[in-house]
Amino acid sequence: MCKYRDITESLRQDDYLVISTVSPFKHVSKSTISNWIKKVLTSAGIDKQYKPHSTRSAATSKASKGGVALD
Repeated sequence: MCKYRDITESLRQDDYLVISTVSPFKHVSKSTISNWIKKVLTSAGIDKQYKPHSTRSAATSKASKGGVALD
């Protein structure tokens, strides 16, 4: 996030951290961020039952199924 913040700093027109990916690079709504997260989860093969607020749980489950030690 720090790298993203640094790269987008000159594009941001206000204090919002997350901005659109196309000009005029204004801040995005919560629903847009939610949709972006849903697309990433789907692309990663994570079950659609998970919602953006449950990404931590989903990531842990996916890692566990992939053999990653959770200790």
